[in-house]
Parts: sequence; structure tokens; C-alpha cells
Amino acid sequence: MSISSEITRIQNKRDQSFTEVANKGVTVPAGSTIDDLPGLIAQIEQGSGSGSGGIIYQDLDGYLNLSEDEANVISIVDTLDTAGGTIRTITSKVEDRQTPRVLTNSWDFTSGLVDSIGSLAVTLGNGATQTSSGLTISESAQFATVPVSYAVNKTYEIDFGGFEKSFSSGHGRLFMPTGTEGLIVQNGTTWNVYYGGAWSGLNNGTFSASTLANKTLRIITEPISFYANGSEVQRIKSRFYVDGQLWFNPAAFQGISNSNIMFGSSAGASFCTVTITGFRIYDGIGD
Repeated sequence: MSISSEITRIQNKRDQSFTEVANKGVTVPAGSTIDDLPGLIAQIEQGSGSGSGGIIYQDLDGYLNLSEDEANVISIVDTLDTAGGTIRTITSKVEDRQTPRVLTNSWDFTSGLVDSIGSLAVTLGNGATQTSSGLTISESAQFATVPVSYAVNKTYEIDFGGFEKSFSSGHGRLFMPTGTEGLIVQNGTTWNVYYGGAWSGLNNGTFSASTLANKTLRIITEPISFYANGSEVQRIKSRFYVDGQLWFNPAAFQGISNSNIMFGSSAGASFCTVTITGFRIYDGIGD
């Protein structure tokens, strides 16, 4: 092998290496030489730079907080810590955790209170009733408790019968993943969601019984991840659909809770009379 051909081979390998580094999302400056390769390769290993498959964020101290698909990032907030460094908090919608829906629990409240798949029994509180018309919750803080907690990557479907009258006063609590948070009619006038100490109201969300009467409400729970100081804290992002049409996409996030799901609430709020004919829970939020 001649010296000329050997030089050409080395140059080709160098160019191929630069191409591979660039494909990994690291910017290769013009005029880079083979002496620059170790530093560029190190950037790949440490997660610096961004590529077509995703974007990687670092704080100013060089501490890697998150590698996430760019399209799924909702917000990035930098704050200074007491030592003068930077803490980067990133909120991301983790789409790749979606899984196809699989029915795991199903209640037909026109025939009883026991889940036909998982054999879990709903319990009634403070005067709520179950008849052949379904599960009925009225005023005086009546409620029904489902023995499961609200979780991410779940789909919940609620079949409603009729809403028999409007609210008289206070916040009407309808679907409550915790004792104080959930789908609420705020002050008896406006559909709203209260999560994490914040209201997240609909535009033109004036309460009407016809919104849900004799319709199916589907609630999809997506995982939302907060990364701060290198640690992940997970929250729930809920989306609400009525008869298959997106109805409510609240901005507020909900914390993970071990509380049982409730229809109505024991909190003492005034409530309209509502009948629920069925309730289903699925693992997964994808099609």
C-alpha cells in the first residue's frame, strides 16, 4: 500500500467519523481536525448537543437533567440556586409511554355495584343509591367510592344518565380522584377542574346539565414529568372527551395519589342529582 493511498484511507475514516458524530446530534465546527474528535465524541457520551431524534438539555454547570424528545417539552425554567449555579426544571409530555388500551374493570350500575371483570365493589355513602336506573348521587354530600386510585396511563369512561336539576350553591363535585381535586362545577355555574391548588377552567364553560346527560365522558391520564436537580417527579395530565370529542384539556397537573376515586364528594358541597349507568377503567391511553 502506497503512502498516498494510506493518507486517503485515513482522511476518509476521519470524514466518516465526523459524519457519525454529527448524526448523533453534536455540532461539528467547520475546520475541525482529527485532534478535535475525542472532544466531540465525549459530547455524545455526556449527552451534549441535539439531534434529529431528540434534544438534550443541560444546566449551565454542565449537569445533565433531561434527554427528551423536543416535541414533548412543554416548558423549561432556569433558576439560580444559593451556590450560584443553575437549576433547570423541564416539564415534558412523555408520549412514548403510551400503551394500547386494555379493559381491566367494568361496572354496569343498572345491575349492581360489583365490577364484572375485577370483582371490585363500589361502596355508597350518605344516601347515594343504586337501582335499575343506575347509580344516583344527589345533594347532601352523597358519594360513591371506587376501590381504585387515579393513575397515569389509564383511560376512564363514565356513562351518564340524566342530570335532574341544577346546582343550588357551592362547588358541585362530580368525579373526584382525590377528596378535594377533580371535575367540579365551580360555584354552581362553571365547569372546571381543580388540580394542584389551581383552577383550570373551560372557555365558555358555563354549566349545563345537557353537557353530560345521557353521554359518555372519557378521561385520559398522561404522564407529565418534572426534572429538577436531576430528579424526576411525575404528575398526571388529564384530558376529557364527551362522546369522543375533546371537551376539556386542563392546564393544571395533578399529583399522584393513593386516594380512591369518588363520584360526588363527602366534602359537603351542594350537588345536582345525577345518574351514572356505567364506569370502565382501561390500562393504557393509546388506540
